[in-house]
Amino acid sequence: MEGCQAGALGDVPIPRERTPSPLRAVADVRSAPAPARDFDISTDTTDVIYAEDEEVFRETAVRELLKLGFLRQNIREAGNGLEALDYLARLQNEGHITKPLLVLLDVRMPGMDGRECALQIQELVKQKQLRREPYVVCISSIARQVEVDEGGGNFQIVLPKPITVQFIEDAFEHLRQWWTLGFGRQLPAWKNFKAESIDVIAADDEPVCRMASQMAFVQVGVQQDAMVDVESEEELMEQLAEMQAGDQTRPLILLLG
Repeated sequence: MEGCQAGALGDVPIPRERTPSPLRAVADVRSAPAPARDFDISTDTTDVIYAEDEEVFRETAVRELLKLGFLRQNIREAGNGLEALDYLARLQNEGHITKPLLVLLDVRMPGMDGRECALQIQELVKQKQLRREPYVVCISSIARQVEVDEGGGNFQIVLPKPITVQFIEDAFEHLRQWWTLGFGRQLPAWKNFKAESIDVIAADDEPVCRMASQMAFVQVGVQQDAMVDVESEEELMEQLAEMQAGDQTRPLILLLG
Protein backbone atom coordinates (compact mmCIF):
# COMPACT_ATOMS: atom_id res chain seq x y z
CA MET A 1 0.00 0.00 0.00
CA GLU A 2 1.26 3.45 -0.83
CA GLY A 3 3.26 4.97 1.98
CA CYS A 4 2.91 1.86 4.19
CA GLN A 5 5.59 -0.54 5.26
CA ALA A 6 5.13 -4.28 5.35
CA GLY A 7 2.78 -5.28 8.12
CA ALA A 8 1.26 -1.81 8.45
CA LEU A 9 -2.22 -3.25 8.03
CA GLY A 10 -1.70 -4.93 11.39
CA ASP A 11 -2.31 -1.50 12.95
CA VAL A 12 -5.94 -1.55 11.78
CA PRO A 13 -8.15 -2.08 14.87
CA ILE A 14 -9.64 -5.56 15.10
CA PRO A 15 -13.33 -5.31 14.16
CA ARG A 16 -15.72 -6.51 16.86
CA GLU A 17 -19.06 -6.11 15.09
CA ARG A 18 -19.25 -9.86 14.44
CA THR A 19 -19.29 -10.42 18.19
CA PRO A 20 -23.01 -10.39 19.02
CA SER A 21 -23.97 -7.32 21.03
CA PRO A 22 -25.47 -9.40 23.89
CA LEU A 23 -22.01 -10.85 24.50
CA ARG A 24 -20.52 -7.38 24.72
CA ALA A 25 -23.30 -6.56 27.17
CA VAL A 26 -22.16 -9.43 29.40
CA ALA A 27 -18.80 -7.73 29.88
CA ASP A 28 -20.60 -4.57 30.95
CA VAL A 29 -22.69 -6.30 33.64
CA ARG A 30 -19.91 -8.56 34.95
CA SER A 31 -19.20 -6.22 37.86
CA ALA A 32 -19.72 -8.50 40.88
CA PRO A 33 -18.31 -11.90 41.82
CA ALA A 34 -20.33 -15.03 41.18
CA PRO A 35 -22.96 -15.55 43.89
CA ALA A 36 -22.67 -18.49 46.28
CA ARG A 37 -24.71 -21.44 45.04
CA ASP A 38 -27.88 -22.36 46.92
CA PHE A 39 -28.03 -26.15 46.72
CA ASP A 40 -31.68 -26.30 47.81
CA ILE A 41 -33.05 -26.06 44.28
CA SER A 42 -36.50 -26.59 42.81
CA THR A 43 -38.28 -25.93 39.55
CA ASP A 44 -40.18 -22.92 40.92
CA THR A 45 -36.93 -21.02 41.61
CA THR A 46 -35.12 -22.00 38.41
CA ASP A 47 -34.79 -19.37 35.69
CA VAL A 48 -35.28 -20.66 32.15
CA ILE A 49 -34.34 -19.29 28.74
CA TYR A 50 -36.02 -21.17 25.90
CA ALA A 51 -34.99 -20.36 22.32
CA GLU A 52 -37.23 -21.76 19.58
CA ASP A 53 -38.38 -20.02 16.40
CA GLU A 54 -41.55 -22.13 15.98
CA GLU A 55 -44.32 -20.75 18.18
CA VAL A 56 -46.20 -24.05 18.37
CA PHE A 57 -43.16 -25.81 19.85
CA ARG A 58 -42.56 -22.95 22.29
CA GLU A 59 -46.16 -23.15 23.52
CA THR A 60 -45.92 -26.92 23.93
CA ALA A 61 -42.65 -26.73 25.84
CA VAL A 62 -43.90 -23.97 28.14
CA ARG A 63 -46.98 -26.04 29.02
CA GLU A 64 -44.77 -29.01 29.89
CA LEU A 65 -42.47 -26.81 31.99
CA LEU A 66 -45.46 -25.43 33.93
CA LYS A 67 -46.68 -28.95 34.65
CA LEU A 68 -43.39 -29.64 36.45
CA GLY A 69 -43.64 -26.56 38.61
CA PHE A 70 -41.62 -24.01 36.66
CA LEU A 71 -43.19 -20.56 37.03
CA ARG A 72 -44.34 -18.65 33.96
CA GLN A 73 -42.64 -15.45 35.11
CA ASN A 74 -39.30 -17.28 35.28
CA ILE A 75 -39.46 -18.52 31.67
CA ARG A 76 -37.95 -16.21 29.01
CA GLU A 77 -38.87 -17.08 25.43
CA ALA A 78 -36.52 -16.25 22.56
CA GLY A 79 -36.94 -16.60 18.82
CA ASN A 80 -33.27 -17.27 18.10
CA GLY A 81 -29.84 -17.53 19.67
CA LEU A 82 -29.21 -13.79 19.74
CA GLU A 83 -32.34 -13.17 21.79
CA ALA A 84 -31.30 -15.99 24.12
CA LEU A 85 -27.90 -14.36 24.64
CA ASP A 86 -29.63 -11.07 25.39
CA TYR A 87 -31.64 -12.75 28.15
CA LEU A 88 -28.48 -14.45 29.39
CA ALA A 89 -26.79 -11.07 29.75
CA ARG A 90 -29.75 -9.65 31.68
CA LEU A 91 -29.98 -12.64 34.00
CA GLN A 92 -26.42 -12.25 35.18
CA ASN A 93 -27.75 -9.74 37.72
CA GLU A 94 -31.48 -10.55 37.69
CA GLY A 95 -33.75 -13.41 38.64
CA HIS A 96 -32.85 -16.09 41.18
CA ILE A 97 -29.11 -15.46 41.02
CA THR A 98 -28.18 -18.10 43.63
CA LYS A 99 -30.17 -20.77 41.79
CA PRO A 100 -29.55 -22.61 38.49
CA LEU A 101 -30.11 -21.03 35.10
CA LEU A 102 -31.44 -23.46 32.49
CA VAL A 103 -31.00 -22.66 28.79
CA LEU A 104 -32.99 -24.72 26.27
CA LEU A 105 -31.95 -24.27 22.64
CA ASP A 106 -33.39 -25.48 19.37
CA VAL A 107 -30.72 -26.16 16.75
CA ARG A 108 -32.26 -24.66 13.63
CA MET A 109 -33.17 -21.00 14.10
CA PRO A 110 -32.76 -17.88 11.96
CA GLY A 111 -30.23 -15.20 12.78
CA MET A 112 -28.24 -17.34 15.20
CA ASP A 113 -28.86 -21.05 15.57
CA GLY A 114 -28.60 -23.16 18.71
CA ARG A 115 -25.14 -24.50 17.90
CA GLU A 116 -23.68 -21.02 17.56
CA CYS A 117 -25.49 -19.80 20.68
CA ALA A 118 -24.17 -22.72 22.74
CA LEU A 119 -20.67 -22.08 21.40
CA GLN A 120 -20.82 -18.41 22.38
CA ILE A 121 -22.01 -19.35 25.87
CA GLN A 122 -19.17 -21.83 26.37
CA GLU A 123 -16.65 -19.25 25.19
CA LEU A 124 -17.96 -16.91 27.89
CA VAL A 125 -17.74 -19.70 30.46
CA LYS A 126 -14.13 -20.47 29.54
CA GLN A 127 -13.25 -16.77 29.77
CA LYS A 128 -14.98 -16.61 33.20
CA GLN A 129 -17.20 -13.80 31.95
CA LEU A 130 -20.43 -15.13 33.46
CA ARG A 131 -21.59 -14.68 37.05
CA ARG A 132 -24.22 -17.34 36.41
CA GLU A 133 -23.01 -20.27 34.34
CA PRO A 134 -26.06 -21.78 32.60
CA TYR A 135 -26.90 -25.43 32.06
CA VAL A 136 -27.32 -25.67 28.28
CA VAL A 137 -29.68 -28.25 26.79
CA CYS A 138 -30.37 -28.97 23.14
CA ILE A 139 -33.98 -29.65 22.13
CA SER A 140 -34.20 -30.55 18.47
CA SER A 141 -35.86 -32.74 15.87
CA ILE A 142 -32.31 -33.68 14.79
CA ALA A 143 -31.29 -34.64 18.33
CA ARG A 144 -29.74 -37.92 17.20
CA GLN A 145 -27.56 -36.13 14.65
CA VAL A 146 -26.34 -33.70 17.31
CA GLU A 147 -25.70 -36.51 19.80
CA VAL A 148 -24.08 -39.03 17.47
CA ASP A 149 -22.48 -37.06 14.65
CA GLU A 150 -21.41 -34.07 16.76
CA GLY A 151 -20.78 -35.81 20.08
CA GLY A 152 -23.28 -33.56 21.83
CA GLY A 153 -21.56 -30.38 20.71
CA ASN A 154 -21.61 -27.62 23.32
CA PHE A 155 -24.71 -28.96 25.04
CA GLN A 156 -24.79 -30.74 28.40
CA ILE A 157 -27.55 -33.03 27.18
CA VAL A 158 -29.51 -33.43 23.96
CA LEU A 159 -33.27 -34.05 23.92
CA PRO A 160 -35.66 -34.80 21.04
CA LYS A 161 -38.47 -32.50 20.01
CA PRO A 162 -41.33 -32.17 20.87
CA ILE A 163 -40.41 -31.95 24.54
CA THR A 164 -42.32 -33.93 27.15
CA VAL A 165 -42.65 -33.87 30.95
CA GLN A 166 -40.47 -36.98 31.20
CA PHE A 167 -37.69 -35.40 29.13
CA ILE A 168 -37.79 -32.25 31.28
CA GLU A 169 -37.73 -34.30 34.48
CA ASP A 170 -34.64 -36.13 33.23
CA ALA A 171 -32.99 -32.85 32.23
CA PHE A 172 -33.72 -31.28 35.62
CA GLU A 173 -32.22 -34.27 37.43
CA HIS A 174 -29.06 -33.92 35.33
CA LEU A 175 -29.05 -30.20 36.14
CA ARG A 176 -29.39 -30.98 39.86
CA GLN A 177 -26.35 -33.29 39.78
CA TRP A 178 -24.37 -30.73 37.81
CA TRP A 179 -25.32 -27.91 40.19
CA THR A 180 -24.78 -29.76 43.46
CA LEU A 181 -22.09 -32.33 42.65
CA GLY A 182 -20.32 -30.93 39.60
CA PHE A 183 -21.32 -33.83 37.36
CA GLY A 184 -21.47 -32.83 33.71
CA ARG A 185 -19.75 -32.89 30.35
CA GLN A 186 -16.58 -30.94 29.67
CA LEU A 187 -17.80 -28.87 26.76
CA PRO A 188 -15.42 -28.15 23.88
CA ALA A 189 -16.34 -24.55 23.01
CA TRP A 190 -15.86 -25.28 19.33
CA LYS A 191 -18.06 -26.18 16.40
CA ASN A 192 -17.63 -27.94 13.11
CA PHE A 193 -17.80 -25.91 9.95
CA LYS A 194 -16.94 -26.58 6.34
CA ALA A 195 -14.52 -24.67 4.16
CA GLU A 196 -17.33 -23.46 1.91
CA SER A 197 -18.86 -21.58 4.85
CA ILE A 198 -15.78 -19.36 5.37
CA ASP A 199 -15.40 -15.74 4.21
CA VAL A 200 -11.88 -14.45 3.53
CA ILE A 201 -10.48 -10.95 3.08
CA ALA A 202 -6.90 -10.81 1.77
CA ALA A 203 -5.33 -7.39 2.27
CA ASP A 204 -1.96 -6.84 0.63
CA ASP A 205 -0.47 -4.26 -1.69
CA GLU A 206 1.22 -7.00 -3.72
CA PRO A 207 -1.12 -8.54 -6.34
CA VAL A 208 0.97 -11.73 -6.45
CA CYS A 209 0.53 -12.25 -2.70
CA ARG A 210 -3.21 -11.69 -2.91
CA MET A 211 -3.51 -14.15 -5.80
CA ALA A 212 -1.45 -16.78 -3.98
CA SER A 213 -3.65 -16.45 -0.90
CA GLN A 214 -6.79 -16.84 -2.94
CA MET A 215 -5.48 -19.92 -4.74
CA ALA A 216 -4.47 -21.58 -1.45
CA PHE A 217 -7.90 -21.09 0.13
CA VAL A 218 -9.78 -22.16 -3.01
CA GLN A 219 -7.73 -25.36 -3.11
CA VAL A 220 -8.95 -26.33 0.38
CA GLY A 221 -12.59 -25.69 -0.49
CA VAL A 222 -13.27 -22.01 0.19
CA GLN A 223 -15.69 -20.66 -2.40
CA GLN A 224 -14.22 -18.26 -4.93
CA ASP A 225 -17.04 -15.77 -4.42
CA ALA A 226 -16.34 -15.79 -0.65
CA MET A 227 -12.79 -14.49 -1.28
CA VAL A 228 -12.23 -10.74 -1.40
CA ASP A 229 -8.89 -9.03 -1.99
CA VAL A 230 -8.08 -5.40 -1.18
CA GLU A 231 -4.98 -3.27 -1.59
CA SER A 232 -5.65 -0.28 0.65
CA GLU A 233 -6.78 0.32 4.21
CA GLU A 234 -9.83 2.20 2.92
CA GLU A 235 -10.92 -0.80 0.85
CA LEU A 236 -10.24 -3.08 3.81
CA MET A 237 -12.51 -1.14 6.13
CA GLU A 238 -15.25 -1.00 3.47
CA GLN A 239 -15.11 -4.77 3.00
CA LEU A 240 -15.11 -5.35 6.76
CA ALA A 241 -18.23 -3.23 7.13
CA GLU A 242 -19.92 -5.17 4.32
CA MET A 243 -18.97 -8.55 5.80
CA GLN A 244 -20.12 -7.55 9.27
CA ALA A 245 -23.50 -6.59 7.89
CA GLY A 246 -23.86 -10.03 6.34
CA ASP A 247 -24.25 -13.51 7.79
CA GLN A 248 -22.68 -13.35 11.26
CA THR A 249 -22.64 -17.13 11.67
CA ARG A 250 -19.99 -17.51 8.93
CA PRO A 251 -16.36 -17.57 10.11
CA LEU A 252 -14.33 -14.64 8.78
CA ILE A 253 -10.60 -14.90 8.10
CA LEU A 254 -8.64 -11.68 7.67
CA LEU A 255 -5.20 -11.90 6.02
CA LEU A 256 -3.05 -8.83 6.51
CA GLY A 257 0.01 -8.31 4.32
